[in-house]
Amino acid sequence: MENTEYYKLMVKKQREYGISLRAFAKKAGVGYAMIIEFFDTTKPFRILSKRSMALFNKNLGIPYKVMEDYNFELYKERNK
Repeated sequence: MENTEYYKLMVKKQREYGISLRAFAKKAGVGYAMIIEFFDTTKPFRILSKRSMALFNKNLGIPYKVMEDYNFELYKERNK
């Protein structure tokens, strides 16, 4: 779902910080594998858990609304 606002915002944040994906995962407070999987558009996207959303909001300033919209779009796409 690389066309979602959430995906675009995550890419923007990673570029703004100018750090590696490993460092970005650490800053976000999530595992490196989760970030690698997220940025690999050849793999299916995962729905964000409440815990992940809380960490992304707290550590990266990603609004909950953006993440909830992402989850909703992903859910709709999977249930077509």
